[in-house]
Amino acid sequence: MARIIITLLFFVTLGITSFFIVASEGNLEKDQHFSTTQFNSKIKEFERSDTLSVMTFNIGYLSGMTNNLGVDRAEDLYRQNLSVVLETFEHIRPDMVGLQEIDFGSNRSFMYNQLDSLALPLDYPYAYRSVNWDKKFVPFPYWPLGHQFGKMLSGQAVLSMFPVLNEQTVTLIKPMNTSFLYNAFYIDRLVQVCDLVLAPGDTIRMMNLHLEAFDKETRLAQAETVKQIFESYSDQLPVLLIGDFNSPPAYLEPDDAMNVIMSAKHIRSAVDSVTYQNSPMSFNTFTSRQPYQMIDYILYNENFITRVEQSVISRTGEVSDHLPVLMKFVLRGENDEN
Repeated sequence: MARIIITLLFFVTLGITSFFIVASEGNLEKDQHFSTTQFNSKIKEFERSDTLSVMTFNIGYLSGMTNNLGVDRAEDLYRQNLSVVLETFEHIRPDMVGLQEIDFGSNRSFMYNQLDSLALPLDYPYAYRSVNWDKKFVPFPYWPLGHQFGKMLSGQAVLSMFPVLNEQTVTLIKPMNTSFLYNAFYIDRLVQVCDLVLAPGDTIRMMNLHLEAFDKETRLAQAETVKQIFESYSDQLPVLLIGDFNSPPAYLEPDDAMNVIMSAKHIRSAVDSVTYQNSPMSFNTFTSRQPYQMIDYILYNENFITRVEQSVISRTGEVSDHLPVLMKFVLRGENDEN
């Protein structure tokens, strides 16, 4: 009997180990995780006096309020939510967009390449894709088994009306207070960095990020890295730092990531403390059903960029559990007053 039990335990252990090795492998080669695409040749003409617009949107793979829940989802959910996003973008026409939680071919979203689904109908000429979750099988949500995500190919993307150059992706530190097994299947937290060339001599550096959601110690460490990257550019050229920071404003939570990032040189937020406190319900971005906190931001360096207006876009409704943030801005000329 003892031999039978030992043999069974051996094969169970072997099976679990084999599943772990295979499931945690990626679908792509590492050099395929980061790519720039030119969809068409419709390049926006830019003049120095033009007002530009930037949006950040965690689209939650278009799963609405079902994000991370073990529930049945119909393909129609994704089609309907995509239709709402396309209509919203057509109405606003942002010049540049940072997207988080966008799927490039995952079981959970019926294998759609959501980057193509957005860029092509909206005539964005350029996109920069960074994969941050590439697994053959993700065993989450843990229960019920039939609702687990399975094959995963997801990440972040920049859509731009202007050429994208000098792209790089910085992978941030993994969660510090979790197990090796957890981290093996967990999302990588990234900062996409790229230059958007408006015209010869006019370049904006875009930083699109998605910080750790569940472990504050890790998020604080990631914020230090983000601050350093921002400051390495902020004296040189216009910088937009946008994305899902998973942190409340520094004036509300002084011990979280935004307090670290907002101590960077020249940095400002599209929604400053006065603007937010005058109408907090207008600027909360999470959750989309009942927005109770702001965790999505557009930041910029004030020595190169002047904010014109800012808003949280409620017309997207519940296509994601987040709401998008929009900022209109102009670049400061050499003769602008400080």
